[in-house]
Amino acid sequence: MGGFGNWLRNTGAKLSAGLRHFMQGRYGTDKLNTAILLAGLIACVLQMLLPGAILKLILMLFSY
Repeated sequence: MGGFGNWLRNTGAKLSAGLRHFMQGRYGTDKLNTAILLAGLIACVLQMLLPGAILKLILMLFSY
């Protein structure tokens, strides 16, 4: 079991280092992220306010 545990720990460390390297220099949100978040929030609010099961389903799926 120790061999598998060491392998798993080493693999996790490699994946973590790779992810840190990939995300280096990427800080905060951008305009696209803000627009997507706003569109999802609007769709979620509309889904709660508007009647109709099909329309609610479409807006719910869009908000996700």
